Amino acid sequence: MANTSRRSFLQTVAVTSAAFSIPRIAIAQQNWEVYTVAGTGLAGYEYEGRQGLIATETPVNNPYGVVIGPGDDLYFCEVDTGRTRRLNLTTNRLTTIAGNGETGYIHESRRPLETSFNAPHEIRWDEQGNLYIVERDSHSVRRIAAQTGLVTTLAGNGEPGDGGDGRAAVLSQLNRPHSIAFDSNGNLLICDIGNHRLRIVERETGIIRTLSGTGERIRPPDTAPLEGTPLFGPRSIDTDPRAMRI
Repeated sequence: MANTSRRSFLQTVAVTSAAFSIPRIAIAQQNWEVYTVAGTGLAGYEYEGRQGLIATETPVNNPYGVVIGPGDDLYFCEVDTGRTRRLNLTTNRLTTIAGNGETGYIHESRRPLETSFNAPHEIRWDEQGNLYIVERDSHSVRRIAAQTGLVTTLAGNGEPGDGGDGRAAVLSQLNRPHSIAFDSNGNLLICDIGNHRLRIVERETGIIRTLSGTGERIRPPDTAPLEGTPLFGPRSIDTDPRAMRI
C-alpha cells in the first residue's frame, strides 16, 4: 500500500475534483504541483479493452471515492456509468474492474464486468483482499470475493428503508448509503445517509445493527456519546487505530 502521506495527498485533491463534478482526477505532489492523472475534462466513456487506455486521454464520468488500493494503483467509482475503474500510476493505463455500464441492481454470483451497479460511490478492501462497493441508488453494499471473483450482496436488500437491525445484513434495508470503512476488528461500518445512522455489520456473524444515530436529522452536539445520539446525514467515514471520523 502507498504510504500515508501519499495516500492523503491523492485522496484530498482527487475527491475535491470529483465533488465539484469535474470529470477529471488530479493529484498533488509533495511540492504542491497539481496534475491530471485521469480524464479529459469532458464526461464520457471509451471502451478500453484488456490493455487499457491512456488515462489522461480517456474521458471519465462523475468520479467519486478515489482511493489507493492493492499494488499502489488508484481506484475510483464512476457514479453515472456504474463502473469501478483502476488506474496504474506507473503505466498511466485505465481499466474497468467492475460494472457493465448499465445502471441497475443484478442479483448474486455474477462476474464483476457482467454486473450492473447503481451509482457506486466508494470502495474498500478487507484483510482477505475482498473488494466492497457501496451502491448508493441500489441501497446496498456488494462484495467481490478475492477467491472466486464473483459479486454477492453483503448488506441491503436493494429497497430503501431502515429495517433489519439484529438480522443478517443481506436482509436489511439501507437508504442511499454513501461511505464504508472497516474498524480495527474487521467490522464493516456504513454511512446510512438517508436514515441518518451509522450502521455496523459484524465480521463474525454478518448481523447488522445501528452504531449511532436515531433516525432523526439533527446535528449532534460535541462530546456526545456515539450510541443514541442523532446524526445529520452522515456522508463519509474513515478510521484509524485511534479514532473514527464521520
